[in-house]
Amino acid sequence: GRYGVELAVLDQSAKRASARKSVLVVAPPRPGLTLSSLAVVKRTESVPEGALESSDPLRNGSSRIVPFVAEPTFQPGETVSLFLVAYPGGDGKTVLTLEFSREGEVVGRSSVELPAADPAGRVPYVATVPTQSLAPGRYEVSAVVQRGGASARERAFFTISPTRAERGSP
Repeated sequence: GRYGVELAVLDQSAKRASARKSVLVVAPPRPGLTLSSLAVVKRTESVPEGALESSDPLRNGSSRIVPFVAEPTFQPGETVSLFLVAYPGGDGKTVLTLEFSREGEVVGRSSVELPAADPAGRVPYVATVPTQSLAPGRYEVSAVVQRGGASARERAFFTISPTRAERGSP
């Protein structure tokens, strides 16, 4: 549907305020294979035992995914976790391929067959990627799900910062 969004910001230090109105249009879901946004995970939080069922798309079993809002930067050797939800929209083998690119060059690729969808038609998936073999720089990760002749793609970005030695700092 079509939604009106009103946003107000107050900067108490500068004693300034700003307001803006905008329109947000949410398209109806497409039939067939679809893919959620690809989120870089900031952390996970435990869902309390006995919590009510929720349609929260970031809830994955007994955990809730908390994504980065802005493009994150990681230190060399840190682990990058990615979260997505595939909606296969039918039966058959669904394959996820994650492709990592730096400066337009593919530096890594991995594929996995996804499990069957849950009763709601969702396949939540968390991928954990070690970064020790990644050189410093800005990375694009592309997630592609395929089933039959259909495919869907989403992208996310993150940066690996250089070490002190690579920056020339003591």
